[in-house]
Amino acid sequence: MKYTKWLIENYPELEAESSVKIFNYVRQAKSDTKPQRMLIAFLYFIIMMLFVCLLGYFLGRFTEVKVGITMAIAIGISILVSWAIEKRNQKIIQKKLIELVGKNA
Repeated sequence: MKYTKWLIENYPELEAESSVKIFNYVRQAKSDTKPQRMLIAFLYFIIMMLFVCLLGYFLGRFTEVKVGITMAIAIGISILVSWAIEKRNQKIIQKKLIELVGKNA
């Protein structure tokens, strides 16, 4: 996501500011939220692994599913979780940007 463009769209008064100042907002928001974003990514990963393991166990125990189908399901879940992590990270950074701009306005 282009956070500088998002900031200018949501705060038109920043259009008069220098691009360096806007970029510094983005850089600060990313660095301030890095531990939180890493923790959320780790938790999503753990939940995904548990879900895939349980799914694999139940599919193997109660049905005759080929390995290819199991791998496709695991890859699909991984893609879905990666997308969810990215969307959540964007929301966290946007929230921090709103806080930073509001504080410096």
